[in-house]
Parts: sequence; C-alpha cells; structure tokens
Amino acid sequence: MKIVISLCLIIICFASAKNVSRGLNSDDNNSSTTIVIPNENSSQNVSDYYLADINEFPYHVIIVKMENDSYEILCQGALISHDWILTSASCINRNSEHLNSGNFLAFLGVRDLKDPKVNARELKYTKLHPNYDTEMDDGNDVALCMLEGGISEYTENTEIVYLIDPSETRILDCKYSSFIGQYLYGQSVKMQVEFDDCEKIGVLDDIYYCAVMNDTIHAKNKEYDLGSPLTCGGKLYAIRNIHGYFTTVFSISNLILHTMDELSLLTRTMQFKSL
Repeated sequence: MKIVISLCLIIICFASAKNVSRGLNSDDNNSSTTIVIPNENSSQNVSDYYLADINEFPYHVIIVKMENDSYEILCQGALISHDWILTSASCINRNSEHLNSGNFLAFLGVRDLKDPKVNARELKYTKLHPNYDTEMDDGNDVALCMLEGGISEYTENTEIVYLIDPSETRILDCKYSSFIGQYLYGQSVKMQVEFDDCEKIGVLDDIYYCAVMNDTIHAKNKEYDLGSPLTCGGKLYAIRNIHGYFTTVFSISNLILHTMDELSLLTRTMQFKSL
C-alpha cells in the first residue's frame, strides 16, 4: 500500500478519456478549425530540409493544446512504446495549467497538419525527469507521457522508436525531424566530437558531441522545437531541449525504461482495484 501511495505522489494524474480521431481542417463538415503555428521568419531556408515521407518518421509526435476549434502546437516528441512518448520536461512544466482540462493531446502519424484526420490521444500521466528543476526550468529536460489507450499495430502511420543502447557508438548517421509550419520536415545529421565552432555548423548535445546540421528554421523560436527527436542508426538518440540543444537519452535510457515499467504496473493495479 505504501508503495502505491508513493508512486502516486510522483506522477501527475489526469482524467481518463477515450481515444479520439479529430478533423483538423475538413470541408466535409464545414469545420472552421484553425491551427496555430509559430512564425516561420528566419534567415535560414526551408530548402535546407526535405519534406518527410508519411512513413519516414512514424514515431514523431506533436503535443497540442485544443481550445474550441483551434489547435496550438506546444512541442514535439517521440513514440517510444505502445503507451508512452518522450518529450520535453519544459513543455510539460510550462503548460501544466492545461493538463487537467482534457485539451492536452498527442497527435501521431501525421505529416500535414491540414490532413482531415489524425491519430489523437489524450495524455493520461506525465512524469518529469527527477533531476529537472521546475522552478528554474532547467536540468534533464525530458519527460514521459502515458497515452490514454495507447496505440496498436492497426494505428495508421505510427511506429515505435527504440532508445539507443549505451554501448552503441555515438558517431553515426542520424536524422532530425520537426514540423516547420504546416508540414513535417526531415534533415540528415552527422555526429562528431564537439569542437569550438559547433554552433556555426550544427547543434551541441549535453555530452559534448556536435550534431552537424543546418540548424532549425526556428532559430529564434526554439520553444517550438521542444522535444523534436534526433535518431541515430534508427534509434532515439536525443530530443531538443528548452535551450535549443539536444538532451541525450544515452545515459538515462535505463531510468526511462524503469519508470515506464513502474508506472505501467501502477496503472494496471489501479484499474484492477477499480473493478
């Protein structure tokens, strides 16, 4: 009993809700839905990226706030299990006032924000990294979010990305994905040992490797890129943090997996007791 109570204290519980499939912009139902996206003004060119294929980044997730007929993108993330996504702790912390409203959704398997339908899930629980400082908005900028109902093999255009193993080399060919305006874009990335002018050619991570890439088009609006995933060798290497750099999962993968197991067990226990 004490264990269950303790676990309840470390997670934020939200009201349960059914899985939903929502139209973003559909002429069929005369929808007036609008999508709030950040300003794309930047000195960088969108042509530095390529428009992603619908099946290229099936793990990419968008977290949105829904109000009336408007969707505002808050941050992005990666689907790391059938029930869990990994995103930015800063995003969850800064939008905590929306979490109990039922209007905090994860969109999965979408490349074009004006597609008439998306796979949408409400967030059931969230757990910030224990070393993330909510007051200073700093630290290990990662958070786990549990999806209400999860996904299945029949959920269209979605696929899990697994965490990179700590024993794997970090010098790999990688890919970065992020929504730029209406569409999901990708970019090829090379990882190399950090040197003094990394920020001139790419983005630094928290273990001093340089992701050589044309930096995001949102260079002056990095909050929009919060949680955007960087994969290497087909596995999740890092996500974009509040400072615009990459927070790696390299050293915390065991913690992430352990936390998911604990919270999933707690959820099943609570559901059993409610029967």
